[in-house]
Amino acid sequence: MPWTPKAKADTTRVDLNQAGGPDQKLLQSIVRAHAWMSALWSGTHDSIESLALAMQLHPKVVRQALRLAFLAPQITESILHGSQPAYLSLAKIPFALPLPWAEQCDALGVTG
Repeated sequence: MPWTPKAKADTTRVDLNQAGGPDQKLLQSIVRAHAWMSALWSGTHDSIESLALAMQLHPKVVRQALRLAFLAPQITESILHGSQPAYLSLAKIPFALPLPWAEQCDALGVTG
């Protein structure tokens, strides 16, 4: 029996950052990173390895996620308001941004 697949309709992707809304996954990850840093500073967990074990994650995943707790305040504020550059995503932050705040802001063109 011959079969011809139907042509797929054109679809349009909507980037929520361009629509003005905050990136909820990115926000949730920032909040989690700050909570984890608080657990480390307070002594609830004495090491990243202990925290990772409690979260049932690999320590490398926890270390990478903790970088979000060290974003420049201006960048965190722009993420909270949903005004960060559209190309700044959860997957890109650990690889795209340096640790020093001034260099982060320069890389994104954010002014304090």
